Amino acid sequence: MLKNLNKLGGKLVIEFSRAYTNEADAEDAKLSTLEAPPGVQSSQISSFKGEKFLPNWITSLTYLKDLILSDAFSILKFIGQEFLGITDNTTNMDVVVAFPKLLILELSWCPQLEEWEDIKIQGQDTIRAMPKLKCLKIDSCNKLKELPHRLISKATSLEELSFSEHIPSLSFNVQGSSVQQPSNLQLLNINSFMGKSMPNWILSLNHLIMIQIKNTFDLEDLPYEDIEAEEADTITVIPKLESLSIVSCDKLQVLPKQLLRKAPRLKKLEIKATRLLEESIMVDQQLMLHIEEIHINGTQLMHQSRRS
Repeated sequence: MLKNLNKLGGKLVIEFSRAYTNEADAEDAKLSTLEAPPGVQSSQISSFKGEKFLPNWITSLTYLKDLILSDAFSILKFIGQEFLGITDNTTNMDVVVAFPKLLILELSWCPQLEEWEDIKIQGQDTIRAMPKLKCLKIDSCNKLKELPHRLISKATSLEELSFSEHIPSLSFNVQGSSVQQPSNLQLLNINSFMGKSMPNWILSLNHLIMIQIKNTFDLEDLPYEDIEAEEADTITVIPKLESLSIVSCDKLQVLPKQLLRKAPRLKKLEIKATRLLEESIMVDQQLMLHIEEIHINGTQLMHQSRRS
């Protein structure tokens, strides 16, 4: 077994054959038997065709900084709490610290994945999940119904959150508690989202610097909040947002006036979209005088006040 190489650090790459097999149990057994050495800092698993997400030994890799699951888990339907080292025997008295040094987690090409089980509410106070995670990327999981809210909110150091290739939902699985977002998130990248509306939790990301939205062909609405007239002068939205890029969102016809006017640090706006959205932006120019760079379909827009 690999674990006997106890002085091995660095990177561990496990790549299964790309040939089709219907022996999922055999694939699961192979991965469980390998058992990586505890000093591994970077691990990549690809072309795995088993039904289980990850073997139990993965939680023992306390030095792991990068975990890349690439072109992997093509028949996987469910990710359970075992991924965090939580079992049926875990009680509210047990302190669980999952992946204490993990910085990057990438999960790509899980076309059958439907559910990512969240941390149960009764045990969330004693569980620390990926406390140093900086970057989470989810790619090509086109059946995933909800995001694990408590798990993501535990990643208090998370700075970059990226979704790409036919993500059907950006909803959080929340039961019995209000939504708490990753407080330090700075970059949100959404590519090929399949929904019609962006979730309002984006507006609560107070440290967000950059939003990139691309190839969301069914998107009709960006998030907005109703603000009472008496609060209009004091309320800000995404107060640290500096850059907003919207590319190939064919059904999006208008940007929320609230977003244009109430994001005080917005410096760069890039839009590549339909004529209707372009015309809407031209009408709302007076709301965007504080934005230094505005690019519409490849052309930089000059404010009327700057032309004179």
